[in-house]
Amino acid sequence: LGLDGVVYDYFNGTEDLKAKKVKFVGDPVQRIQEDYLRILRYFRFYGRISSVADNHDDETIEAIKNNVGGMERISGERVWMEWKKILMGNYSKELTIKMVEVGLGPFIGLPSEPNIEEFEKVTSLCQANQTQLGPTALLAALLKDQTQVMNLHNRLKLSGVERDLCLFVVANRGV
Repeated sequence: LGLDGVVYDYFNGTEDLKAKKVKFVGDPVQRIQEDYLRILRYFRFYGRISSVADNHDDETIEAIKNNVGGMERISGERVWMEWKKILMGNYSKELTIKMVEVGLGPFIGLPSEPNIEEFEKVTSLCQANQTQLGPTALLAALLKDQTQVMNLHNRLKLSGVERDLCLFVVANRGV
């Protein structure tokens, strides 16, 4: 945006916004490698901008898949801050599942086989009952036992309350 109020759009971002398309500016691999947290930001912005749950740009998803390992360099606190926003936004179920599908799970504290079935069940029940759980309760649905909770806590540096809520949910699931 110039001082004269004119939008100068060198990368066709205005067209992408009108089409509700989310992708990186320029080369997605280069953008990701400049800051690996952009992977999670992609998913957060997708939830805010897109009008459908799963219409990702193929080149973007491929770039994410090929660079998920860089997430190990990002502090757990920063990962959790972004992931909370994803879990509270639109398409939280679909985006979290896509994050697991592209291989992010182990780099953001999830076990090698997160409890996707329980996560889908919980998010679907919330949708059917028009309720919204907090991000920590949704996160707990992905975990099968207290060891997985503690491993996730060690990666994300959850607060004591968040850790204890996850432990409580996992220990009392189905009771």
